[in-house]
Amino acid sequence: MRTSLDQTGLDDLNPVVPWVSEDVDFLMDSLRSAESEIERLQSEVAAFAERRSEWMAMLSHELRTPLSLISGYGRLMLSGDAGPITARQDLYLTESAKGCRRLDAMIRKMLDVVGEKSVQESLDLGDHDVDEWVSDVLTMMAPIFETADIHLVLDIEHDLPKCQVDRLRAEQVLTNLLQNAVRVTPSGGTLKVIVRKLGGCSKAALEFSVLDEGPGVELQDRKRIFEPFVQTGSLGSQHGLGLGLAICRRIVDAHGGCLGVDDAPGGGSRFFFILPVAPGSMEME
Repeated sequence: MRTSLDQTGLDDLNPVVPWVSEDVDFLMDSLRSAESEIERLQSEVAAFAERRSEWMAMLSHELRTPLSLISGYGRLMLSGDAGPITARQDLYLTESAKGCRRLDAMIRKMLDVVGEKSVQESLDLGDHDVDEWVSDVLTMMAPIFETADIHLVLDIEHDLPKCQVDRLRAEQVLTNLLQNAVRVTPSGGTLKVIVRKLGGCSKAALEFSVLDEGPGVELQDRKRIFEPFVQTGSLGSQHGLGLGLAICRRIVDAHGGCLGVDDAPGGGSRFFFILPVAPGSMEME
């Protein structure tokens, strides 16, 4: 009787076995296709990485070659080899030389980031006086403000603690925000830079704000605007790749800070970023 039952059970399974076999074959084919697709994608990623390295090497050469010429001729003029210069010309050439050195350092750091290093790994942190590096940025930007007929107002708290940052990177963020503000502010308008210590924070921090008189940023765009290659609203109408704010966000994030935008009082936008205070530079409240 038991043998008869067992045979009956096997007979019941016979129609099912081909279906299971077909399912297994289908799954195996799908797995092989997936493996093949993964290999193809890995090959494409490797090829892209190689092309990126080649492109960055070319970009570095194309940027640094004319930069070296500009810097070299500037040094010759400063030395007096091209003839005597006035005190004002000396000042302008000195600021131009600083800008060349800053740009050269930025190019090198950019190459680090797109190579093996992340932004955080490439940071050269130090304790820096806020007044000093903010003033350097504003001095460098002064000709741009003058050309655009834009008035600058600086509101910086007294006796601010030092900021623990990669100074070059912090200057890069502030410079980018100011350049964007100049583009959207009409001629004869006013830009305002505010620097203050944040209170009530678990960790001491400084807030840097740039207020413009542009059309503002729509609510739905306030997160997207910090993504790579995104151009929205007034900034999207300008020339560029839409990378500036994305790079700024990566830099600020690497410092453990944050970057954002909201409405400026009276109209326009307020772009702000928060950076940590140097340990030991102030008493925690």
